[in-house]
Amino acid sequence: MENESDAVSVSRRLDVALRLAGGDEAVPCQTYEIGMGSLFLDGAVGLSSGQHVDVIFPAANGGPLTLPCCVEASAGRHLFLRYEALNGEQRQCLEQIIWPPWDGSDLLDGLMLLSARYGATSSLTEWLRLTSLLSVWQPRRLNRQHLS
Repeated sequence: MENESDAVSVSRRLDVALRLAGGDEAVPCQTYEIGMGSLFLDGAVGLSSGQHVDVIFPAANGGPLTLPCCVEASAGRHLFLRYEALNGEQRQCLEQIIWPPWDGSDLLDGLMLLSARYGATSSLTEWLRLTSLLSVWQPRRLNRQHLS
């Protein structure tokens, strides 16, 4: 069963590499949506559903982060991948890549961190979307701080 946090994804462009599981050659790709349970990539061709691949994030905590994935769907250069059996350390590194290091105490601080990470636009709609996302996320961040 999928975790609620695994279903949440954000639009974020990151340069990554993709290689067949156990292979040596990596193809440069770019994420265009990424979450804790799955991600969408742009730039890979010739893969079909069910193939096992590794997605390599270049610099996560001082070294590359390699995540095992399975191709769920492909259309041209676009791939939908689901992570396979991530361990605790991999999940923690992935969370740090996706979400900014916000403690949840001040909504404005979170808005500035998120807008810097994901590229704020001059559109009021985008600012309101970020604010809405943070207002939902804030109680979870505050609760996590109390559990630590």
